[in-house]
Amino acid sequence: MNQTPDTKRIYKEQEIRSATPAELVAHLYDFGIEACYREDQQRLLDVLSQLVKSLNFDYDISSEFYRLYDFCRQKARENQFEDARMILEDMREAWAEVVKTQRPNRKASLNLNA
Repeated sequence: MNQTPDTKRIYKEQEIRSATPAELVAHLYDFGIEACYREDQQRLLDVLSQLVKSLNFDYDISSEFYRLYDFCRQKARENQFEDARMILEDMREAWAEVVKTQRPNRKASLNLNA
């Protein structure tokens, strides 16, 4: 069954509305990776800004994430999208494990097959 662009958009909106906080971060990674492929500097910078805002600095690991996001911002400003994409893809893959622990019984529409 082919979906029209409007149907895809509606489905994606519903998916995001019902997402857990961990799944929302996964969506941000997806949007950032997509922006890298499209070489869309502004969108990538916007996504990275949202990822930074999602950090909870009560946890030490957040400082490491911040450094990676900041590095990706630098690469985006230099139009070095492949470098940023590789980092975001690795982070997305690792984050998929977090999402699995959040909803272990859900085969996520985020391509996180259990």
